[in-house]
Amino acid sequence: MEIRTFQKKDLRAVVALVEKMSDYHHSLDSTYKPAKAYGDWGGIVSEWLEDPETQVFLAEEGGGVVGYIRAGVESAPEYSSEKKIGVVFDSYVEEEYRRQGIAGELFAAALTWFKKKKARSIELNVDCRNEGAIALWRELGFREIKLRMRRPI
Repeated sequence: MEIRTFQKKDLRAVVALVEKMSDYHHSLDSTYKPAKAYGDWGGIVSEWLEDPETQVFLAEEGGGVVGYIRAGVESAPEYSSEKKIGVVFDSYVEEEYRRQGIAGELFAAALTWFKKKKARSIELNVDCRNEGAIALWRELGFREIKLRMRRPI
């Protein structure tokens, strides 16, 4: 298993993972858009390469990309006394590669990058129905700080 940064040559593989992640969330809740509703994923994902405040790490196994994590640094929310925070925007590991420590290795690479960027804390959002992801993030030291709720009208 190799953990490395996203490069232009990886675009097709990363787009495939992002589409799977998007469709998984749509399966949890139909108000999440399915992958096909986004249109040009290639253009969206390409922009990640251009943003100096974003870094994408890939897990590669047997010559193929099997997972990724997209990390960023942004201004802290108004309620925070910190100047900037790290954010895990999204992460996905192919189903057959899960529970092998890959997500933890991806996060470790992101954590090193967050430290270089001088972020003092990291936040992320996870769907409350995604029990596997919740368990993973708790194992990696995250705890709940807010609860976002929704009600249809």
